[in-house]
Amino acid sequence: MNALDGSPIPVASRQSVACTCALASAMLVGSCALAAGKAVPEVGGSDSQPDDTPAITLRLYDYVNLSQAVVSWSEATTTEIFKRAGVRVAWVECPVSTRQLRKSPACRGEMGTTDFAVRLLTQPMAANLVAINHPMGLAQECPDDERGCVANILYPRVGELASQVPGKVAFQGQGARTAKILGHAMAHEVGHLLLGPNSHSPVGLMRGTWSPDDLRVMNWGYRLFTPSQSEQIRSGLERRVKLDRLAKAQ
Repeated sequence: MNALDGSPIPVASRQSVACTCALASAMLVGSCALAAGKAVPEVGGSDSQPDDTPAITLRLYDYVNLSQAVVSWSEATTTEIFKRAGVRVAWVECPVSTRQLRKSPACRGEMGTTDFAVRLLTQPMAANLVAINHPMGLAQECPDDERGCVANILYPRVGELASQVPGKVAFQGQGARTAKILGHAMAHEVGHLLLGPNSHSPVGLMRGTWSPDDLRVMNWGYRLFTPSQSEQIRSGLERRVKLDRLAKAQ
């Protein structure tokens, strides 16, 4: 457990990367799924991917207590972004209390080098984690042989960002808009786990600041990893799998 909130997921112990996104002059937040150990419907689109496609597992810890609709939609967005990078995503929705965790075997098992934790944090929790103005997320520095690396998302900043997306709200409503921005934020922070702390780029999902045009695209579609980033992610996952196998063989 950690001192932040009693969660079984550790606070990033290595150097971390804080991401902020700018909108106008204001600083803003810049497939198969498992739920509590039970399979739930696929959230990443209908097209199947080959069995040998690189894969990651994301354990989601929702301290905000979002509706299942918002959680599912945001997961679907993240899954689709990684799918277009050639990576499969499996989700495990984990309880946030130690008592509930004991009843969720899928959330208690040992994590490997391609297993990551994504935590959706409230404002008070984030204040204990990092002292940077308006952070959207904080990703642990995650070497290839590291297991169970953590990506943190400051949800209140995601909500503020979603409320300022230019243009009309998509037909599904404001909740869907927030879920789309949250899904992009989760993909961005997990991207830092896989690409490294200095992986912001001038275009695409990994931009260090998100422009009004970026937000508009995210609302109606997707901002993606660049082709070179996608290749780097896939190659890195292959290395992680090999290192994990070597470690288990020893």
